[in-house]
Amino acid sequence: MHFQETCTGTKIRVNFSENSETKWLPDGFHFLGPTESAKRRNLLDPIQKYLIESGYSEVTLPAMDYSASFTNLLNSEDSQSILRFRDLQGKEISPSTDLTLQVVKGMAGLTHLSENQKVYYTAKRIKDHRKRNASRREVLQVGAERIGRSNVQDISEILSEADEILKIANPKFRPTIVLGHNSLIRSILSNISLNAIERSHLTALVHSKNIPVIKAFCKKKQITKEISEILTEIIMQVDFALMKKNLQSNKLSFTFDTNLFLSNFQEVIESWNSKERYSDLCIDFSIVRDLNYYTGFLFQGFIHSESEAVLNGGQYDHLYEIYGSEQKAACGYAIQIDTLEAFLN
Repeated sequence: MHFQETCTGTKIRVNFSENSETKWLPDGFHFLGPTESAKRRNLLDPIQKYLIESGYSEVTLPAMDYSASFTNLLNSEDSQSILRFRDLQGKEISPSTDLTLQVVKGMAGLTHLSENQKVYYTAKRIKDHRKRNASRREVLQVGAERIGRSNVQDISEILSEADEILKIANPKFRPTIVLGHNSLIRSILSNISLNAIERSHLTALVHSKNIPVIKAFCKKKQITKEISEILTEIIMQVDFALMKKNLQSNKLSFTFDTNLFLSNFQEVIESWNSKERYSDLCIDFSIVRDLNYYTGFLFQGFIHSESEAVLNGGQYDHLYEIYGSEQKAACGYAIQIDTLEAFLN
């Protein structure tokens, strides 16, 4: 039996004889021994090698950042998961809950230097959970970002890169990448009178495909039948050809470039289908999370029956300008190493 003193001077008993990590480490944090560390290194090395060969340069992220860097951009649920501390000057700081944000912020601070704008990182994302005994508070990510670029070709290329990385890892089950685009719902939300909380609520309902509640919400807020039908019939489509037909047959009463939206999506799909892929690709226009972050294409990757995404990515064209003196498009993706490891042979 071991007694450990807390910051308040209180002594607590820590039983190291129990054969369980949770008896000597906080929930959600993990110690990797030599064997597990070697397995992780065998996974990371070829992934990092591939990214370097693809033209990416490595960046190293700080362990902590100002809490405001995260709270200003994350949704309310993610903001509540931020661990908060005070530095010696009394300023609130936190471990990163969003590594992409830190990369873009860091690169914006290097505008006076001539640096490669294609960068990758390997770092841990840390956030708390409301539920007790959370299995993952600390997650290792490998991410790749393209600063200054997010056109259709870039989206096609980062999808292809993410697929190649999943192929390198070679999990037991074939991955599925789910591709979406949030510009349609962005246009809808800008044309209806809802406050920030209501917009966030409606977005969450669409993302969870809760059609009965969406209809009830639209009725309560006196949202037009046209928009209600788009939310429940078009955005919920997983068949691009059918969505294309529906959109082209509808004369929208609000401003939205239907032709550009459909042609860009068609180009990405055709690029994907132009070669043999390791992962399956499916379309889901209800993936509309984080509207204050993602600005168009976005995607997630899943393996087998795991609900936690092994891959997240998309375009975020207004993130750089928050920290830099100019506006720059950006896109990228992140592989969740901990989730991926659970499916390796």
